[in-house]
Amino acid sequence: MRFLSTSIDRFFAYSPTELVGQPFAELLHPTDKPVFEGGVQKALTASAHPITLSCRVRHKLGSWTHCEITITNMLHQSTLQALVLNIRDVTDRKEMEERLAHVAAHDPVTSLPNRMTFRTEADAALERSQPGRGIAVLALDIDDFKVVNDALGQRAGDDLLGMIGGRLSKIVRPGDVVARIGADEFAVLMATVVHEDQPVRLTERIFEHFRAPFRVEEREVVLRLSAGIAVQARPEDTGETLMRNADIALNAAKSAGKGRWVQYGPEQHASVSDRMELEVDLAHALERRQLVLHYQPAVRLADGAIVGFEAFVRWSHPRRGMVSPADFIPLADETGLIVPLQRWVLGQACADGRQWQLGYPVASGLTMSVNVSQRGLAHPDLVADVTQACVAARFDPLHLVLELTQGATLKGKETIDRLIELHQRGVKLALDDFGADSAPLSALRDLPVDIVKLDQSFVARMTSSPTDATVARAVIDLGNTLGMMTMADGIERAEQLVALQRIGCTAGQGYYLSRPLPASGIERLLGDCTEEAGVLRLASFKLERAG
Repeated sequence: MRFLSTSIDRFFAYSPTELVGQPFAELLHPTDKPVFEGGVQKALTASAHPITLSCRVRHKLGSWTHCEITITNMLHQSTLQALVLNIRDVTDRKEMEERLAHVAAHDPVTSLPNRMTFRTEADAALERSQPGRGIAVLALDIDDFKVVNDALGQRAGDDLLGMIGGRLSKIVRPGDVVARIGADEFAVLMATVVHEDQPVRLTERIFEHFRAPFRVEEREVVLRLSAGIAVQARPEDTGETLMRNADIALNAAKSAGKGRWVQYGPEQHASVSDRMELEVDLAHALERRQLVLHYQPAVRLADGAIVGFEAFVRWSHPRRGMVSPADFIPLADETGLIVPLQRWVLGQACADGRQWQLGYPVASGLTMSVNVSQRGLAHPDLVADVTQACVAARFDPLHLVLELTQGATLKGKETIDRLIELHQRGVKLALDDFGADSAPLSALRDLPVDIVKLDQSFVARMTSSPTDATVARAVIDLGNTLGMMTMADGIERAEQLVALQRIGCTAGQGYYLSRPLPASGIERLLGDCTEEAGVLRLASFKLERAG
């Protein structure tokens, strides 16, 4: 160094003269010296273009200052014949960049690495892995964490998430990575796996440590975990692949009842791929006219007179054959496809019902029942869809019944208002699966219910279980007392019919009376019915009463 401006004192506490004659590189951080030397070489070969680089410069007191150094080659000027360095303190900017980089790479609640950083760490661990040494990823989900948030509040929930991250970090080995990758989902990267049972042993150790309660706002909280384990199986595995496999295994653990762990296997991926394929096919099923409706008659138990029909959707898949509603209705509800599906069912059921009314005038008073899911109830177009279906088919809303499945009734004031509006327009409301789990008794108070349907589980056991028989009688008595039609679902044997007649159940449906039939089958059934006193009576109905 041959000359320094007086600003060297302000920035680094050196006097302008005390450094004259010393190598500039001695002021640089050891790891930054090669960067500076490379910059000098570039400056020597590009005299007209300044070279800018970043280095740390030593303060006289020993600390390091982040600096931006611009090197200008002025060796060709006779008055200078030197390299001129302009040095700018960028410590504040550097610290800000580091803070922003940390924020971008970490979860703000727990300060753990986030999903993107975790994936980068997993890829780096795979690159370092050697033959006989792989890596593993554990996906961990806190079961029912929403209950904690609802009970204690969002702030306490965030505090608990921080405690969870801290506990996990203490359990894993040095070098392993704990990350928060979702709302209540964490991940662990085992950077070195030598024995195949290591991931399982770590998972079991985590489960053991989580049996101890957390203390949040003077309350003890015990958490349950579900976990998925994915171990590197192929050289071409990536961090994203292992995270996906661990997540698939986690979903399998949760589907199996939560509070457990599952290790990923190729068959699970096949199952997920099959589900994705089914979802894509379901999205096109309507436009490809693959959906059909079957109808099951509901009859008056006193004499076998038909009181209405319930519509059941069926999917005639070109490769899978007839797909069970149990396989695609939950999928439609999860993906939102249930709304257009429900719209189609309403339209088709009303159209078929109108055709039967025209073909069999004595059947003009029969009702048509359509099941409505929770997502379907919550959709703002429900009233418009029901109205459009009735208008298009010229089907009187007085003969339409919306069946509300268990848990799909009281989810918000807007939903209740929609149902009340529909009832005011003449549509009847039925509570399906009544008596199962936690029966929605509040619906009897808040909604204008017309029909109560006894859950088929009680019908199946009422002739063998005194408890189920008592519950069945209580449901029927309650409905009759409130002036509603009482209906039993799932009648499969003669003794069940007799038992329901005894307790005063008004109507019922089930395989003993008739299976669900396609529209053509219903027309044949109506043609075979006997007409008595202005009603259609099932020709096969057996009036079986106990003596």
